[in-house]
Amino acid sequence: MLAFSPVFWSQAIVSEVYALNALLIIATLLFFERWLAQPRRSLLLGVVALTLGLGLANHVTVGLLLPGLVIRTWFRTRSGLLLTPQAFVFAVGGLLLGLSAYLLLPLRAGAAPAFADWGDPRTLQGLFDHVTGAAYRGALFSLPPEAVLSKVPAMARFLLEQFGWVGYALAIVGLWRMQEKAPDFLSMWVTSVLAFSLFALTYSVLDSQVYLLPLYIMVAITIGWGVLSVLELCMRMRVLTYAVVGGLLLMIAGSLVSTYPKVDLSDNWEAHHYAVATLESLPPHAVIVTKDDKQLFSLWYVHYVEGIRPDVAVVDARLLTWPWYQRNLAKTYADLALPDLSQHPLKEFSTLVEENRARPIYLTFGEGDVPTIRDGALYRVDSASASAEKPPS
Repeated sequence: MLAFSPVFWSQAIVSEVYALNALLIIATLLFFERWLAQPRRSLLLGVVALTLGLGLANHVTVGLLLPGLVIRTWFRTRSGLLLTPQAFVFAVGGLLLGLSAYLLLPLRAGAAPAFADWGDPRTLQGLFDHVTGAAYRGALFSLPPEAVLSKVPAMARFLLEQFGWVGYALAIVGLWRMQEKAPDFLSMWVTSVLAFSLFALTYSVLDSQVYLLPLYIMVAITIGWGVLSVLELCMRMRVLTYAVVGGLLLMIAGSLVSTYPKVDLSDNWEAHHYAVATLESLPPHAVIVTKDDKQLFSLWYVHYVEGIRPDVAVVDARLLTWPWYQRNLAKTYADLALPDLSQHPLKEFSTLVEENRARPIYLTFGEGDVPTIRDGALYRVDSASASAEKPPS
């Protein structure tokens, strides 16, 4: 059911971190359960730590699993589980080995194209800022309480879209069975659900639904418990077992059939066509400025990977405030005049326009700070007017 749910499937076929994030969360939980079943196998705890470290290196939200894992381990230590020194060594070693994936950032940064050198992780400060998500810290816990509460109904609706009413019912049955058979597992589950839900609700970004993927995983686990309860009941009563199995398979097949058209991107060339047409429409040595991820990433791909219009400079207005981005621009476009952040704070965009007024400048968005003229789908900066409104030095 999880595999064919709309959000999970949509993320599994694009170049993003969230499907891998989901895989590493599932792997961490799986190996953790294996270790609890065989606590004397210290190597298994090392594997748990390894998958957790790899998960943190892929996306730091995997760390929200930790409170639940710690709570369940604490419950088990009360029941006689002993953490040996060997297990501790394996755990630390596995975690560090997984986290070592971060070392690829400074190693590859120098060889990568300048646009891909995100955050300039070749310096310790740049690496720290990149790992800790410095550019996105302001979005965490930034929503007022009423905005957070308003997202709760949407979260419930998203869950319904993934698993349907039958999935909801099976999840409730699974929670009941979990509470009866494995209360320590339930404590881990509740802690993880609260952590992932709180993060998704309080993180102020447009694509916050993808941050619900870990929550969908936890719900899928309870659905599995629910399915097991229903099948065991049918087998004890010796009725409808095959009918229930057939119904579940039909439900999964129905999810596949209904979701496939929504996520099928095999003939979707919209982004590529947009980027090629946009770049090809520009005059020689133009500067195109974006303020949207979809436009920026599409232009980046065809500009850098396919090598279309190497004479054009692709600039994102939102990133101009970051020194690392300006260094990357200077490395990529030697002839592009860049604003001095110390001389023109908060005026990076208008200063960029002024200092490059000899070049044709086009925007993918309407901008009130500089005079523009609509030119097809773009906005051409009116150089004469922009010069007259030059910002003070």
